[in-house]
Amino acid sequence: MTKPPRKKTKTKATLKKSAPKKPAKTAPFPSNEDILKFVEQSSGRVGKREIARAFKLNARQKMTLKMVLREMQQSGSLQKDRGKRVRKPGTLASVTVIQATGPDRDGEMMARPVTWESDDPPPKIYMVLDPRRQPQPGPGDRVLARLSATGDGAYEARVIRTIAAAPDQVLGIFGIVGGQGRLSPTDRRSKGEFVIDDQDTLDAKPGDLVRAEPVAGRKLGLRRARIVERVAADGSDG
Repeated sequence: MTKPPRKKTKTKATLKKSAPKKPAKTAPFPSNEDILKFVEQSSGRVGKREIARAFKLNARQKMTLKMVLREMQQSGSLQKDRGKRVRKPGTLASVTVIQATGPDRDGEMMARPVTWESDDPPPKIYMVLDPRRQPQPGPGDRVLARLSATGDGAYEARVIRTIAAAPDQVLGIFGIVGGQGRLSPTDRRSKGEFVIDDQDTLDAKPGDLVRAEPVAGRKLGLRRARIVERVAADGSDG
């Protein structure tokens, strides 16, 4: 007489394997303030991918993040940078093109960003020069630099490479219109005047013949330029 097959009893291990898996916890979606703080404190490139990774967002949340970033750019909370990167308005990208402006009173070489789209004055940039790099960048030279914030609104810049191409320059008469600096080109082929911001006048006086270079950035309104040389005072030869 054959014995009936023994029924298998479920062990704890079997029950554990067959138990339904708990759904993974969804990370809380960051607030606009959280996103701004992350962008401001990040030293490298910051885009949607980096933000999503930092806050451990799932696929659905990444779609929401894309819309939130677009809204923050439209409201002015964030500024679109190169590619898909974003940054806080009034700040500079970690790698950008700058132009040496000359030494300050303490002898430190200063620079300014070539592209600056804000109406506020650009932050101070102190160039950290490597004595092994020759020749050293001088006033007017453009370089690709890696920037690091110093904590007081200024930046330190370390040169990656020199950019040889020089900007086109404009010769014209400096003046004041409505309390704002203006440059009227002497070449009639140059259409329109240029706006000269206070920090870019090189202490020129109305009527001075000056040489200036256009500033990239703003697309609406009058073009902007910065004075690089006072050729003659009050339109005279000296």
